[in-house]
Amino acid sequence: MVEVRVEPIISPSRGPCDTVLKRLGFRSTKIKLGCSSEVEQLIADLAAGKLGDADVPPGYVAFPDLPVQSTHVIQTYDKRLDHERTTCEKIKIANGILVTEVCRSTPGPVGYVEIQAYTVHAEIPDSANNDDFMRSLRRFNSTLYRNDIEVYRLDQTQEYGDKKSGDPSKWLEECPATMPGYGTLLGLPDMPPCQCNGSCTKIILFDGEPAPHPAIAENLGLAPAPSDTQQCKVTPSYIPDKHHATNLAGILVSHGGPNIFAGLAPWAKITWKDATTQMPFAKILKVPETNRAIRDFSIPGKMKIVLFATGWKYSSPEDIQELKENEFFRLTTPQYVPSIIHGPHLWVAAAGGKVSGVDINKQFDESPMNIGDQKNVLVVAACRNCASSSATLTEYSNFSTVGLVHIAAYGEPFPAPATSTEYALAAGTSQASALVAGLAAAMTCQWPDSYRTPRELKVRLQTAVYPPLDETLRKGLTGGVVDAKKALLDPTQHHVAAHGKRARPASRLEWCTNTLRPESLSVAGDDASGGPVKPLLLRHIVASKIDGDRAFFLFHESDSPEEQAAGTVRRTGPGRFPEDSPLVHVTYADKKHPGMEVLRASEIDFILTPTQAIDSAENSVSAAACQ
Repeated sequence: MVEVRVEPIISPSRGPCDTVLKRLGFRSTKIKLGCSSEVEQLIADLAAGKLGDADVPPGYVAFPDLPVQSTHVIQTYDKRLDHERTTCEKIKIANGILVTEVCRSTPGPVGYVEIQAYTVHAEIPDSANNDDFMRSLRRFNSTLYRNDIEVYRLDQTQEYGDKKSGDPSKWLEECPATMPGYGTLLGLPDMPPCQCNGSCTKIILFDGEPAPHPAIAENLGLAPAPSDTQQCKVTPSYIPDKHHATNLAGILVSHGGPNIFAGLAPWAKITWKDATTQMPFAKILKVPETNRAIRDFSIPGKMKIVLFATGWKYSSPEDIQELKENEFFRLTTPQYVPSIIHGPHLWVAAAGGKVSGVDINKQFDESPMNIGDQKNVLVVAACRNCASSSATLTEYSNFSTVGLVHIAAYGEPFPAPATSTEYALAAGTSQASALVAGLAAAMTCQWPDSYRTPRELKVRLQTAVYPPLDETLRKGLTGGVVDAKKALLDPTQHHVAAHGKRARPASRLEWCTNTLRPESLSVAGDDASGGPVKPLLLRHIVASKIDGDRAFFLFHESDSPEEQAAGTVRRTGPGRFPEDSPLVHVTYADKKHPGMEVLRASEIDFILTPTQAIDSAENSVSAAACQ
């Protein structure tokens, strides 16, 4: 229990409450917290002996001897976005003098705000009344959509959901000398080499402990297990609780070579355990330590890719009820969520799923897939026949009709390391999300100056996709099926593929109209699903064939500053341009074949544009240029 201290009151003018705050460490030259009526009543009750025996002479004050530790909380924002540039002032107003450093000067696009915080540990009786009190404090945060108070039992643990992968019935039977790379599953057989010279993007694997398979051990900071002469040795069965972390690490960083598959980011280093406890992140379990671990790897620095292919469960009936009644509850609970959404990293989360997929909404009982509308979270579903016109979601994959699941990646069985010497076949949204996390790391390594914030990566990955021809894909995703080849194109230029020709870089697009209005395929004269698009917000227009007819999908950002800051992507289509009037004037940038031309819709295979306004890729509306 908490000891009671008795101290002399500093002075009559300062009073007992001010004395308590100073003795506990809540008073300094910068930070002065006021006394609430509840604190004053607590002091009065202690002095009156109502809360235990305490000898309180005149001129002294009794108070609980709470161990107070000072700490700091970091919030990040994108200095290039108008909506986020106001973050500093909003935080300063909300937190007042607790803000110790506002709008820290940094050379890159990410700004930091540092807030003074305090950690207090206290033992209190284990009772229903005290549990209700702690719950009311947590509810205070979600009611105001702030995170002023974090409260949890020191022994409180977080329940995790199931591993997001299945147990397929077929196993690896052959061992070819030259293994394909996992990029093949995303439409790119050979991933481009990345020479990052010590500044490679770091990957956080938020999972269990991976085994030291020779293909991945060095990237995990482990001593490799003795090499087996048959590198393709297969484990009899894939057990998610045992093999999940190793399997995901293999997809990410397997180094390739004879009898070894090549990962998406074989040059990357994976951090899989907490530096303080030396435990795998998903095995810490205790809420305070897990939250501290997330904050530790979220200190200011280069953006990291965090792969989280499990999920935190809302297990108590009270939390599930609050989730249904309070739309902000998911943004403050579990207590790790504020550290995610205010941090500098991109969290790639598995959508999950079991026998049959379910529709993820804001009341979904696992996190972080229910916060896919936040800029730091990209949620990945699993698809079948992914890079073909017959692509569909797998029957087990979750999806979202309210925009919380973004893209799909390969979700059928494929081999990856499972133990220190063996491979296993596995399939699931876990493996799909690992493919996307590896691709995201490759993008940041290939183009480090262009992908410095989670928003930029999230927008590009949602828009550089194969269009969702299947109706279930269209309803369940904001984007489509991930296309690694397009995702890795130079993000500082436009890319234009005229009908039947190779894609060429372009330095300028001049649109012939200020509104692109594709027509519905089924009802002549009606707008296509998704409605008109402002061309300056267009990120990808791509043609496909539906029932033999040429149809277009347009992936674009919202004109809402809040949704732009969150990396929200909208999709219009499928639709057609029946009049086939001039659509855009293109100025090409390739040195071998520079030139200009006006393209009609019938002459376009795809146009991909940067996620940010940039001098090397001008974008404007000019009817005169199209004459």
